[in-house]
Formats: sequence, C-alpha cells, structure tokens
Amino acid sequence: MANYPLANTASQINLALQAVVGADAEPTNGSDDMVTSNGVFDYIETQLGPFKTKTVTTQAAGISNTDNETSIPTSAAVKDFVDTTVAATTAVASFTKASGTLTATGLITGYTEVDASTIAAESSGTITVTGAGTYLVNFGGIFSESGTGSFDVQYRVDGASVMNRTSNIGSQETISYSLPKVISSGTFTIDIRGAESGTSTLTFSDVRVDIIKLA
Repeated sequence: MANYPLANTASQINLALQAVVGADAEPTNGSDDMVTSNGVFDYIETQLGPFKTKTVTTQAAGISNTDNETSIPTSAAVKDFVDTTVAATTAVASFTKASGTLTATGLITGYTEVDASTIAAESSGTITVTGAGTYLVNFGGIFSESGTGSFDVQYRVDGASVMNRTSNIGSQETISYSLPKVISSGTFTIDIRGAESGTSTLTFSDVRVDIIKLA
C-alpha cells in the first residue's frame, strides 16, 4: 500500500474534522464550521422563503411586461427601464449667462444653452418652450445696481412678471425662484427683464434659467 504524506499537521486535521463532526445547525456569522444539510434547508425556507417562488425579470423580458408581485428584476432590467421610460419623460434645458450689464430697460440676452432634448430655444433674450407637458421653471442670478436710480429685476413667463425685485444703489442680491407650468398644447415663453428707473446700471452674474419637463 502506498504512503501519502499529508501537508497538514495533526492539529490542523483534527480542527477540520471537528468542523464537520460539530457542524452548526444553521449558518452562523463568524463560524468556521460546516452547516448540516437540514440547517441549510431550514435557513433557506425561513430566511429566503418569500423569494423561493419568485422569477427573475431580465432586461430582455422588460419590467413593463412583468408588472406583478412574483418577479424580481435584474440590475440590467432596472437600468433599461430608467433609461427608456423615466429618462424619456424627463428632459432638462439650461440657459446660463456668466455676467453682463443692462444700462436701459430690456431683456438679458446671449445665453449659453444646454438642451439635449431640444425642448426650448432662445432668441434675443426670449426663451420659447415648445410642447405640451408639465414643467418646472427655475430662475436664478446675482444682481447689483449702480447709478442714481434703480432697476426692477423681473422673472417673466408669457410676458407677465411672476417674481420681481427692485435692485437699489450699492445693493447685491441673489434672487432665486421656481414656478410650475402646465400647458396642454403650443408654447410658452420665459425671460428675465430689467426695468430701469432713473439713470442706472444693472450688473448681473451667474444668471440661469432651468426648464425641467416632468411629464
């Protein structure tokens, strides 16, 4: 009979045998022992029982096609649903102006536009939003006035002021405002207007208009 030398010590072999002989009755965190088959079965039944009859929804199957309480979606299925369904109904257009001045009543113009979904466009300071839907419009900017008069800063939708603030000599204000807007068809317009009183200069920076189409 051939002899086979063992690489383990007698103590190591004894510990390994004890891990089998003294197997845990259930999975135990931190234990190096084996678990009896009955312990594994009971653990799955009690801990994983709510999931044992579930099926898996893959990306190919699609979450929209398995609207039930018996399917669990994979991460790929969830990502695909968000990319194709949620992202498709949410669009964002941003119009920013780093800095500038107004020396007479007029609109802030020359925005930098980021609008991958092409829901809006600016012309001579007027931003036109096209398409039925539910929108959230966010205005923001830093404004200061110098001279002998004042400027009334107006955030406007469809030519009507929805928020205005008078900027007086030497003052600087950060002005933010949000407005929900729902249209059933057609378009609506947005602009930021400075109305001069007296002889003044309105200086502005970090001006932005964000249009979020929610649905």
